[in-house]
Amino acid sequence: MKKLILIIAIFGLFNVLSYAQNNPKPEKVYSIKIKSYPIEWYEQQAKLWKVEINKNRKNADAWLNYYTANRMCKILNSDLWLEHKQKCFQDLSVIIDSLGKELPNSFEYNYLMYRNSFNEGNKNFEYLQKAYSIAPERSEAYEEFITYYETENDKENLAKFCKKFFDANGISPTIMAWNYNVLMSLEPNAILITNGDNDTYPIWLLQYAQNIRPDVKVFNTSLMALDNYRSVKFKENDIPPLPAKTEADKANGGTVKSLFEEIIDHLVKNHGENPLYFALTVDNSIYKKYENSIYLTGVAFKYSPKDFDNMAVIKRNYEQKFIMDYLKVNLQKDISETVAKQININYMPMLIKLRNHYKLSGEDQKVVVVDNLIFNISSGTSIEDEVKKALKNGDFEKFEF
Repeated sequence: MKKLILIIAIFGLFNVLSYAQNNPKPEKVYSIKIKSYPIEWYEQQAKLWKVEINKNRKNADAWLNYYTANRMCKILNSDLWLEHKQKCFQDLSVIIDSLGKELPNSFEYNYLMYRNSFNEGNKNFEYLQKAYSIAPERSEAYEEFITYYETENDKENLAKFCKKFFDANGISPTIMAWNYNVLMSLEPNAILITNGDNDTYPIWLLQYAQNIRPDVKVFNTSLMALDNYRSVKFKENDIPPLPAKTEADKANGGTVKSLFEEIIDHLVKNHGENPLYFALTVDNSIYKKYENSIYLTGVAFKYSPKDFDNMAVIKRNYEQKFIMDYLKVNLQKDISETVAKQININYMPMLIKLRNHYKLSGEDQKVVVVDNLIFNISSGTSIEDEVKKALKNGDFEKFEF
């Protein structure tokens, strides 16, 4: 299946659930990677939490929610966030400065001082350490430690905080299951290009906390934009450094996207014996020139300059390796349900391909099983009506995402 399907897993997800318009009250604000609403909801919550701060300027929780709401507004304005991130952090620092005057020794102030760093994570690491010393049970900090120790190539401490985050149930079990299946889609010693939080942190947790597929090398696009980090990752995987001209181009006004494209080109040419894969959540525009060499292997794309029978690989992974029962029935409440539903749409290309294969080979019972999975996955999402129509007609040939 060479048509590339992009379902954004981290940024730009919208919770279609309605929210109260009358007599609104402040609600806990989560990152959009955990629970997502339209931008208007975050704008409203920012105003409501500001009222709470005005009532009691020592309310640390109000400050944290106020900051998070404002940050999510900037993230949802994707052009602003991607191209003017430094300005976004400068704007948000005003909130933190005010918090620091009120509660300088709080977990919230020190945590946000680190979290609001822009390319200065190492410089501000002391704030994260202080936040952890104040409240070591607060799992929000664990994720920041994971990023820090990954960029520092400190495997021991990386494993330590991956285990802490796993034990704290820091990531949705549905999102963890999806990423397990991503890992099962890969060959041994694969390089996997990932996009954001929900296709990167869960894989690290599976690798370091559960020892599942530690052979896979995870290359997160955002982190790979950091020169020192990229150099270390390339060196430990016997990949030559980027040509010097790339850095010159970047200095002369190159965009983040152009740097990503340079990195992808470099990896395509220099991945060596390590098979190269892309998470389905990666923006396909950065490797569009290779679309004729991209093959679905389940819930990941493999780069291969040679044709190969990916249907056999998809069938093997689905029938023998994947965890799929969790898609049949919800056994527990998941705070990230709406985000997970969007991520699960990434199963659709594989399932449609399998359905067509089973139908052609006369395996009717397997068609029924796949149809049920397709129905469950689409339920409550933007593609629900389209899927119902395709299921009724028994035809997915013209199905578009």
